[in-house]
Amino acid sequence: MKSIIVLATLLISCQWAMGQEVGLTLTLTNVLPGSRPSGTITLGAHPAATNGLDVELGEREIPSLPPPAGVFIIYTVPPTSDVLWLSPKDLRKLPADAPVMHEYNLNMTWTGGELEISTKQRLPAGIDSAYVVDVITDFPNNFIKARIDSGMVFATDNPALTRFKVLVWYKAATTSVDEDKSSTLTLAPNPSSDVLSIAGFESGSRIDVLTLTGELLTSVRTESTSMLLPVHTFPIGAYVVRVIDQRGRVMQRIMMHQ
Repeated sequence: MKSIIVLATLLISCQWAMGQEVGLTLTLTNVLPGSRPSGTITLGAHPAATNGLDVELGEREIPSLPPPAGVFIIYTVPPTSDVLWLSPKDLRKLPADAPVMHEYNLNMTWTGGELEISTKQRLPAGIDSAYVVDVITDFPNNFIKARIDSGMVFATDNPALTRFKVLVWYKAATTSVDEDKSSTLTLAPNPSSDVLSIAGFESGSRIDVLTLTGELLTSVRTESTSMLLPVHTFPIGAYVVRVIDQRGRVMQRIMMHQ
């Protein structure tokens, strides 16, 4: 039966603080006629993360020897020239006061059957959204784009697909923004990179765009029930789109700018 080696880069450090780590665990399975070799890898963030090895955060060093032939291998590639590390974790820096997007380069070796990338985990409070995408095209117009949430399964039987990216948008660790899920407010596309379409509000409403720390970036009074908002000049990250109608009622949504 084939074995599985989970390889990951370490991007994390120093002192462990319980409850500060935000992690998203994926299961990767090579579905074969007689077996299902699989393993898990946690892609996450921690306030104390660095680019050095930290065994207290779950990172473990691997030997420099190549892995045995014929095994199902999963590994992440660091954004530096550092060596790889044997670990079920690849953690990045989690800022305390600003949203951030981290990109994890997820590679694997498999020679037949079907590859499944899945999770049963709901997104933790510290993550706004996450996607598995291909490495060839650019987000949000990817050839492969699977949104990660509880019950997500991405499957392929093309063994040439061995490299993916996992994009994770982390919320500011010290800020929480509640959304009114029953409101009619819609944002599209979201994430957005150029122009954001906002709809589902009353004419005469005021639309504010704020950072997650409460800084007001722009405010517009509308004369219709929808509008187009240029966002290409915004820094990459998460924002609050808040709509206040003429009766003082408030609706808001999280907008991701990529």
